[in-house]
Parts: sequence; structure tokens; C-alpha cells
Amino acid sequence: HPIAGFEDLKNEKSGDLGWAAGIVAAFFGVTVLMERATGFIFNTSGTEDFNLLVTLLSSVGLFFVFLLCNWAVTTVGDGKGSFREIFIFCSYALMPLIFGGLFLVFCSLVLTEDEAAFYNIFRILVFVWSGLQIFLALRAVHMYSVGKNLLMIVYTLLGMIVIVVICAIIYSVFSQFIGFLGSAVIGEILK
Repeated sequence: HPIAGFEDLKNEKSGDLGWAAGIVAAFFGVTVLMERATGFIFNTSGTEDFNLLVTLLSSVGLFFVFLLCNWAVTTVGDGKGSFREIFIFCSYALMPLIFGGLFLVFCSLVLTEDEAAFYNIFRILVFVWSGLQIFLALRAVHMYSVGKNLLMIVYTLLGMIVIVVICAIIYSVFSQFIGFLGSAVIGEILK
């Protein structure tokens, strides 16, 4: 049972950092596979627009931002989990998304457009199940009640928004600065 499994993981300290890292690597691999190999009927992102760095940042990058924000918020909010434990528990919670993603890719290759409702229902179930797993993992790792866990997840998501906005601002300023330097250098060369 997922609840008992995460509580046993906390009590026995049986999580393995290597397995967790492998699960995150598999999560990235499945994300790439879902972007590239999903059947054309169900693929909303064009394969010609695929960028590996963007996929890495939008999957594994956001996962680590979530972990960092959760660790920061729960450290202040009397959470019992260390960053290592949060990483292991949340990585293990990604398993439904990994197996469900593989099944979705397979389904997208054999289902027709008329059967898209089945594909979409299963896709929603995969994401809901993974979200529930992450919720249960965080509840077990921090030993929170359901209400406090929900509150800390909301604070975590707000922290993620702040970090993403700050990164976007830094990227924008940096790219404008590089553009200015490039035009200044080109202007000096052409003189």
C-alpha cells in the first residue's frame, strides 16, 4: 500500500540514493520519449520543435526546483525530512508516471482518433496518481497531517513560481546584455 510503503521507507530508512537517481534519469528518458515517440494523433508538441535542453529543464529541472522549495519551506515549517529523504521519496513517487508514460506512448501508437477519450482519461489518471504519490511521499517524509501537508505544498508551489520568475528575469537581462555587447563589438569592427 502506498501510504504504508512510504511510512516504512521513513521508519526503516531503506531508500537508496542510487535508485532514486536512476528513477529520475528514467523519468527524463520517458519525458523525452513522450515528446518524440508519441503518435502524431496525440502529439501536441511538434517533433520539429524538440529541444533537449528545454525538455531537461521542464522535467528534471522543475523536479529539483520543487525539491529545493519543499526542503526550504518545510525546514521552516517543522518538517522532519532532510533534502536527501525528500529526493528519495519524491523520486520513488515518480514510478507511476514512468510506467504510465511508457504505456501512453504505446497506446498513442495503436489507438485511433476515435479512441482519444481513452487515451486522455488514462493520461489524466497517470498524472493524478503520480501527484497523489508525491503528496503521500511528502506527508510521510515530513510526518505532517493532511492539512499541513497541503499547506506546505501550496507554499512550495509559490516558492517555485518565485524562483522561475527570478530565473526568467535573470535570463532576460543576461540575453539583452549579451546582445548589447555583440552589437557594440560588431559596431566597433565595422568602423
